[in-house]
Amino acid sequence: MKKYLFSIFLFLSITCYAQKIDYVKKPELDSSLVIGDRLNFYTPLYLVDDDKIIYQKDRRTIKLIASGGKSLVKPENGQADFFALNKDGVFIDGNFVKTDTLGFENLGRTLDGGFFWKTHKAVYKNLTVINNLDASEFQRIRNPKGFSYITFFKDKYYIYYYDKIIKGIDPDSAVFTDSDLCYDKNSIYIKGERQFFNSEPLQYVNNYFSKTKDHIISQNKIDSRIDKDSFISLSNFYSRDKDHVYSEYETMPIHAADFVNLKTWKGTNSAYITDGKRLFFKNIDITENNLDISSFGTIENSDFCYDKNGVYSWRFDHKINKLVFYKFPFKYSDPVSSKNIMISEKNNMYVFYKNQAYNLSDGLFENLTAEQIENAKTQRQHLININGSVKLKTFYNYSLSKVDDKIYWENKETFADAKTFERVKDAPEYYKDKNYVYHFSSKSGLNAIKGIDANSAVGYYSFQGFDLFLSDKDYIYFKNYRILRNKNLKLLSVFEGSWPQCGVDNSGSSTYYLFKNSEGYWLALVSKTVKIKKISGKDPFLKKYLGIKVE
Repeated sequence: MKKYLFSIFLFLSITCYAQKIDYVKKPELDSSLVIGDRLNFYTPLYLVDDDKIIYQKDRRTIKLIASGGKSLVKPENGQADFFALNKDGVFIDGNFVKTDTLGFENLGRTLDGGFFWKTHKAVYKNLTVINNLDASEFQRIRNPKGFSYITFFKDKYYIYYYDKIIKGIDPDSAVFTDSDLCYDKNSIYIKGERQFFNSEPLQYVNNYFSKTKDHIISQNKIDSRIDKDSFISLSNFYSRDKDHVYSEYETMPIHAADFVNLKTWKGTNSAYITDGKRLFFKNIDITENNLDISSFGTIENSDFCYDKNGVYSWRFDHKINKLVFYKFPFKYSDPVSSKNIMISEKNNMYVFYKNQAYNLSDGLFENLTAEQIENAKTQRQHLININGSVKLKTFYNYSLSKVDDKIYWENKETFADAKTFERVKDAPEYYKDKNYVYHFSSKSGLNAIKGIDANSAVGYYSFQGFDLFLSDKDYIYFKNYRILRNKNLKLLSVFEGSWPQCGVDNSGSSTYYLFKNSEGYWLALVSKTVKIKKISGKDPFLKKYLGIKVE
C-alpha cells in the first residue's frame, strides 16, 4: 500500500504536459492589404533606413532625419523611447543635440513637462543646457533601500524638486516621504515650496500632525485637543501629549500612568503600539489574539510579525469584523526572536526560521542547506518541493524555470534540453536549446518551433523594446509564422491596425509593418496570423510619408 501511494505521489509531483511542436508556417499572400490615408503610427519610435532616421513622433507625424542612423543606438537600461543616441549626440523626441553621450541618463520630466536628461558633462532641459547645475554632482536622491525618488535630486550644495532648487531646506536633515513632500528639522516642503499656516512656517511631526510656533495642526486646522508643549511623535502613525495617545487623529484608550511602557512597531501597511498591558493594531485592540507582548516584534519591510511562540500574517475578517492572525506552520523548536528569523530581499517572498522557509503561496520548506537559504534570501533562485525534496529553482519567467537538469513550465516537466537552454538574445518571448527554438506564453507554455535555425536565432529589431520578431540566417518570424526573407531587411514604418473592443470580438489586435528587403517593399499585417503583400516601388505612400524616391 505504501509503495502504491508513493507511486501516486511521484506521478503528481513531476508530471509532463503535452508540449507542442509547431511547424513554421508560410504567411498568407493577401493582395487586398491596403495602406490607408488616415494612418495611426506606433509612437514614439525611431527606425533606420541605411543612414536615414525615421522618427514616428505621434500618431499622425513622421519626422525624417537625413543622416546619423548608422550609429544609432537605444539608451541603456530601457530608458524612455523619446531618446536615441548616436556617435555625435542625443536625439530627444526627434530633435538632435550634439554632445558627448558618455554618462547619458534620462531624468524624467521637468515641472513644466520638458525632457530632463544629463550626460557626464551637462544637465539639459529639452535641447538646452541648464547652466547652474553641475552634471558631475547632480543625481537622483535615493531612499535607504536604494530606490530613486522620481521628483527629488541633489548636487553638492542643494536639494531640487525636479530642476528647481528647494530654497532654505537643510540638506543634512532632509527627509523625503513621497513624490511631492519632504521636510527638514525646520520646515515642510510640498512641490519644492515651504509650507505655512497663518503665515507661520510648518514643522513636521509625523504623517498626521504638523506644528507652528504656537499650535499643533491636523487636517489643515488648529487641533485644540492637544497640549502643544508636551506633544511628541512616537512614530509616523502614533503621537502623544501629557494626557493622551493618538492613532492617526484618534484618541486611544491608554492611560497616562502607562505612558512609561509605551512601545511602537511598524510594518509596510501596519502599525502597533502597547502600553505594557494591551496590544493595538493601529487603533484596534488585538490583545484577545494572545500575542506575547514582551517578545512581540515586526519583520522589517513586511507586514509579518512575531512573538516567542510563532511568526504571523494577518487579515481583517469582515464576517466577524475582527483582525485575525495566522501562525506560520514552522516546526518551532526554540523561541522565535529577531536572531533566528529573517525575510528574503526585494519582494519578501520567503520568511526564514532557523533552517526552514515559508512562502504564502508554496508553503513550508524544511531542512534547508546554507546554499538554499542564501540563494532564496537574495532571490537568485527560488525553492520548490519535488518528490519530497527541496530543490533550487532558477526562473526564466514567472512560470518557466530550471531545476537540476530539467526545464519546467508551471512545475510540469518539458522536453527542453536544460544544458543548452537559454533565452534568445533581444527576444524575451523566445528561448532555444541545441534542438529547437521555442515560443513561450504563460497561457500555453513552452512551444517548440521546428524549422527555425537555433544557432543563428536572435531578436529582430529590438532597438526600442520592439521585440515581437525573431530572425535566423534566412528569415524573420512571428511565433511560428515566417514573414520575410532576412536579406538586407529593414523595418521602415509601424502603424496600428485594429484593436478588439471588450466583449465585442476576440479577433485580437493587429499591427501593420512596412519592410524593405532585397526583393522590394512589403506590407505585413501581424495579428494571430501573418499576411503580407508586396508593395510597388511606385506606391505614393513611400514618398509621402518616408521620403523614398518613387521608382
